[in-house]
Amino acid sequence: MTVTTGTTDSPPGGTRIHWTAPPVRPEPRLASAKFVWGFVGLAFGAGLVFGIVGGISQLRLLTEGQTAIGVVEAKRFIESRGAGRSYVPPSYQLDYEFVAADGHKYAGRGSVGPEAWRSVAVGNQIPISYDQSDPGNNQIARSTEQQVWLLTGWALAVMLCAIFVVLATSSLRRTFRRESVARALSSGGTETEAEVTGRRTERFSKSGTLRIVKYRYVDVDGRGHRGEGPYMYPEEADGWPVGSGVRVRYDPARPGDSIWLDAANWSRSGKVGIRSV
Repeated sequence: MTVTTGTTDSPPGGTRIHWTAPPVRPEPRLASAKFVWGFVGLAFGAGLVFGIVGGISQLRLLTEGQTAIGVVEAKRFIESRGAGRSYVPPSYQLDYEFVAADGHKYAGRGSVGPEAWRSVAVGNQIPISYDQSDPGNNQIARSTEQQVWLLTGWALAVMLCAIFVVLATSSLRRTFRRESVARALSSGGTETEAEVTGRRTERFSKSGTLRIVKYRYVDVDGRGHRGEGPYMYPEEADGWPVGSGVRVRYDPARPGDSIWLDAANWSRSGKVGIRSV
């Protein structure tokens, strides 16, 4: 590698670098990204399961619920905690017991509003709603309107969890798929000319702003496919304008799988990378 300073086309105070071999590729911490997306997938997957189970439980109480008279056994007040985004409001809870239609006694705990909590004393009676097939599934009785709003909240939570699970799964799949294709084509395949169609920018906390060159190529059967090159520093990626030709290698058994031939592209380009210092 030959370094020349003070050239007319160098950036102010910068250095012009002539590469005689492919430049060292940036290596964003994809392993940490895998861990993050894996954790997000597991966390929201657990939330999805919890939301579905809770929603079914609430739906059964709405459609098949029975009512009973419960007795307040204890009152609980949990103070608020945290501040800002971590703020958790105070909670007003009642412990109760009731006798179901099967003659057995069951216990439960439910949250109520502050006014209802203050107006009820230990030993008072309150209405209870329970699942006749599973009396352990019970709650302080709510109006139909309140129950519908609660189910709507559960449904929105389930949808949100499902969206994040799909995003996490899709991201992990793309990452592992990309690595698998690169390993498979590193030792052989069909080489062809591709055309640059654009660039995609990604930002990483450690590596900074990186770009990926997108391209399109045609296989031996005349079918068009699209692919993406490796992560590049912006000054290098910008040296491949839309419409320029690049060399790629694809899998003849799966023509949609391809890799960017780094050494072949660099040796034929004669390009110069410029970085400021």
